[in-house]
Amino acid sequence: MSKNKDNDFSNILIKKMYKKDLTQIISLNNLDYDVSARRKLIVFDETIKTSQKTALVVGGGCIDRCDASIENLAINFYFDILMPINEAIVKNLNCAIYVDTPIESCTNNYEKERWQEFIIRLEVFFTQLAKRIGIEIKIIRRDLSYKMIDKILENHNFSDNELKGLYDLVPSSKNIVFRPELLLHFRRSIISYLPEFISQYFEENFEEIIVCEELSQCKAIGKAWNINSNIYPKIYIDMPSLSCRNRMHRSNNGKIGIFEKNWKRAVDPLFQEFVNRIELEGVFKSLNVDNFWSAKDELEGIWYGKQ
Repeated sequence: MSKNKDNDFSNILIKKMYKKDLTQIISLNNLDYDVSARRKLIVFDETIKTSQKTALVVGGGCIDRCDASIENLAINFYFDILMPINEAIVKNLNCAIYVDTPIESCTNNYEKERWQEFIIRLEVFFTQLAKRIGIEIKIIRRDLSYKMIDKILENHNFSDNELKGLYDLVPSSKNIVFRPELLLHFRRSIISYLPEFISQYFEENFEEIIVCEELSQCKAIGKAWNINSNIYPKIYIDMPSLSCRNRMHRSNNGKIGIFEKNWKRAVDPLFQEFVNRIELEGVFKSLNVDNFWSAKDELEGIWYGKQ
C-alpha cells in the first residue's frame, strides 16, 4: 500500500477518535515532531537518529482502569506492550515495560495488596513472554521508583497550568479539576522517560532511550525530550474502540477483553482495518503467527503457563 494511502487512513482514524486531524493536533499542541517518517500506524518516528550503542526501548500499556484485575485488561494492553517489544526485537535491543500502578496512593492495605498481587501476575507473564520470544523484558515499577523520580523532579520545574492538558490532545470543553496528586502523577510520568532515571533505576548505563508509545502520550514524551535530546520517540496511533469514536482504553463499552472470545458486537470497519494493519514482524515470527488475533491467542496461553 502506498504511503499516501497509509497517511490517509491515519488521518481518517485520528480525526474520528480525536475530532481533529493530525495537522490540527500538531498545531493545537505546538508539537515539534517530524511528520515525514509517517507510515502505516506510526505517526512520528525519531529513532533513525539513534546510534543504538547503549539504548533501551521503553513503552507500555495504560492499566489505570483495570481495577487491579488482569481479567479487566483490554486487547489494547497487548498492542501497547507488543509495539515496544517488537521494536526491541527488530533493533536487537533490550526492552522495559512501564507498570504504573497506583500503589503509592492506596488508602488501605486491602487495596494495596490487590495491586501487589496484580503486579506479581504481570511480572510472571512478562518473564514467560521474554522466554518465549527470546529477549530480556525489564519492568519499571512506579511503586518502586516514585521516590527516585521525586528526587530527580527537584531539578525540574513544570507549572500546574502546562500539565493540566498533558494527556488531552484536544482541549476539553468540560471544566476538569486536576487534583494535586494527579498533576504529581503527570510530573512523574515525564521524568520516567529520562535516561538519568532509567539508568539509575536499573543500575545500568543507558545513554539513549527509544520511547515507543501511543499518540495520546506524545506531549509527556515531548516534555522529557526537551530535557534530554537522547530520547527518541516512536509514536503510533492508539488502538481505537470498536466504534472508533474514541480510544479503546477510554471506552466503557467498546472494548475487547484479553480473554474475551466469540465477541459479536457492532464494529466499525475502520477498527478491523486498524487491526489488519498491525505489523509486528519480530513478535509474530517469535510466536509463529502472522496476525494480531493469532498473537492474542498465543499471549492468552502464556497467562496459563502454556509455552
